[in-house]
Amino acid sequence: MLHVAYRAVNGLASGRLVEIDEDRGRLDVRMDSRAPLEDVVLELTDRMRELMAKEHWFQIWRGRVLGPEDRRLEVAFEVDRRVGRHMGVNVREGEGYVRFHVSPEITVEELARALNANVRELLAGRQWFQWWDGEIITMDDSAEAA
Repeated sequence: MLHVAYRAVNGLASGRLVEIDEDRGRLDVRMDSRAPLEDVVLELTDRMRELMAKEHWFQIWRGRVLGPEDRRLEVAFEVDRRVGRHMGVNVREGEGYVRFHVSPEITVEELARALNANVRELLAGRQWFQWWDGEIITMDDSAEAA
């Protein structure tokens, strides 16, 4: 099973604003809660670009598997003043991309909560999978098996 967790933490040892650890069926995304939201959002996009460059993630779009051979998948975050505090994060998914539009009125802690809820829903749509050491990991697989 795929599991993606966003966490707001009080500083990161690396000095970065965002760190992402990937393992079989899992992503752990830690964000510095002390940093300005806009800086965290910018770095989230940079770290996701690095993650997608590893070519472990694929999207199924209208029956087609999209991956590195087609084009690089994009996961991007942007502060969007059109997204109100009540919404927190608005997600847009299309062929080869997911974009998270973030309200400028929320905190990094609120961002983590909103992203967790949105990503759970996104993954429940069963359009994403991970290629890990020659194995396809989907929402139906157990991350404990192997």
